[in-house]
Amino acid sequence: MGFFDAHSHTPGLSYCCSPEVTIQHYADAIDANSWLDGVVITNHGFSSYFPPEITKTWKFMREPELFDEYEDFGNERIMDFVGQLATFCNPNLVMGMEVEMLSNGQFTLSDKIAYFIDVKIGSLHWGPTELVDRSHPSTVWDYVLSYYERMLRKGVDVIAHPFRWPLKNLKISPDASIIQDFVSLLKKYNTAAEINGRFRNANDEFLLQEMMGEGVKIAFSSDAHRPENVGDFSYHFELLEKLGLTLDDIDFWRPNATY
Repeated sequence: MGFFDAHSHTPGLSYCCSPEVTIQHYADAIDANSWLDGVVITNHGFSSYFPPEITKTWKFMREPELFDEYEDFGNERIMDFVGQLATFCNPNLVMGMEVEMLSNGQFTLSDKIAYFIDVKIGSLHWGPTELVDRSHPSTVWDYVLSYYERMLRKGVDVIAHPFRWPLKNLKISPDASIIQDFVSLLKKYNTAAEINGRFRNANDEFLLQEMMGEGVKIAFSSDAHRPENVGDFSYHFELLEKLGLTLDDIDFWRPNATY
């Protein structure tokens, strides 16, 4: 048995994705790799609902009422993509969304169309300006873990690229206790986290071992944004080799709507 790519993108709904990436790329990757059972296409909720001039400032995170203004706009765009994906008639191409949690507790996904979304992966790309200014580790990690718990309580299937925001934006790395606290939250809410092939960091080895030790399901994700990223799991296989593991040793997360 192989695994599902839990996190991938296409242009249009993900502004940061190369215009060359197509759904067909993912269908071809499934056919070409015996270990790739399927792909969940998880475009960004925020760029599905908001135009670029809003997404680039993260204004919607500070002013969640903007979601109401753009809800119909985003729903129409997402449902158009649902229709595109359906034309492939491939149960292993799965409709997902990568969602943020706004300050009012709303996901960047409308409840009106949530029925059509088989997988939600939860992300943290932006944090409050006052934390960025202070960059005090304990304050930052309190916010990060609280954010993830609120997201887990509301309901997501996978946590995407854990620790990305503090690592990339604040240059703050979690210590072992923070990673253990995070894994405890995953176990509490019976939710997976991913090892991300695009945002690679030195914590992945320890995170993978902790999830395995606690019986938390693990997702492997390409987070593909360019054609050459599609089906590229070289980082994941290198990590397994380093730890003396094989695919059979991993309790992989799989979408509930697939087999």
